[in-house]
Amino acid sequence: MLRHNSFNRKIFDYVHDEAMAGRGVVISLTDSYRESSYDEPVTALKSFSLSPFTDEEHVETVVDTVLEARHKVTV
Repeated sequence: MLRHNSFNRKIFDYVHDEAMAGRGVVISLTDSYRESSYDEPVTALKSFSLSPFTDEEHVETVVDTVLEARHKVTV
């Protein structure tokens, strides 16, 4: 779980840095999504589509950005 949580934090950091540089999307991170069976908090990425103008292309951009981050970061 610790490795999973660290990986999700690294993905979030990459996506956040890209967004702040004007090259990506903004997502959120939570470390209280739920707890494992051994009481370790699970870190999760979150994405909220708040605009009524969000379409499939925008959702695909979020997915593509997270997948890009997944390939760029190391565990």
